[in-house]
Amino acid sequence: MSEEMPVDGINSQEFLQVGFEGNLPSQLADLRSLVSDFTFAQNCVTAYLNSGKLNCDEESQQIVAKSLWTSAAIAYRRGFTTGKAQLVPQGSRLKITEGWYQSLTPEYKEAHDDLLEIANRQIAHHTGKHDQYKILAFLTPPPMPRAVVGTGVLSASLAAPTEERLRQLGELCQSLIVGLEDRFKVVSAEFDEHLASRDLDDLYRAANGGV
Repeated sequence: MSEEMPVDGINSQEFLQVGFEGNLPSQLADLRSLVSDFTFAQNCVTAYLNSGKLNCDEESQQIVAKSLWTSAAIAYRRGFTTGKAQLVPQGSRLKITEGWYQSLTPEYKEAHDDLLEIANRQIAHHTGKHDQYKILAFLTPPPMPRAVVGTGVLSASLAAPTEERLRQLGELCQSLIVGLEDRFKVVSAEFDEHLASRDLDDLYRAANGGV
């Protein structure tokens, strides 16, 4: 499903459309994609904090909360993984700069690193410090006669996030969104200049399939 962005309050479907590829268009698409990921993660945080208000049983609330937490962590992680550029063949998607990470306080660097560790290992690969399964043997305690009474599997996986960690995730997303939107404005202005230099007749021919 495609989503059309309005132009000055007018539905873009009312206009002829010309598609572009190349460096600047790809940067714009990548930036919009990144903003979408971090906005979704931020929205999942808000929904998680409100999930206790759902009119459903406790088990259903826990399932919804776990799904929202998992979705938030995966969407946040996606912004820091290597991906393909939207509109440049064999190109790489824009990455969050190292300068953003270095601008964080030690507290938020720790939160960021922990969130990526959870998403990378515990959710995406089901391994790591946040996801542990142990096979146990149960022994009779003293003073009972010594004996093995059974075995079992102990699971300690995906602990519920604290409100503090959720707050930090929301604020990290907001910081990223603001920076990405600022970058989008700069690249968009560059693309507008490029577009202004194009022959208008050529653009209309392209919109009509080259006719």
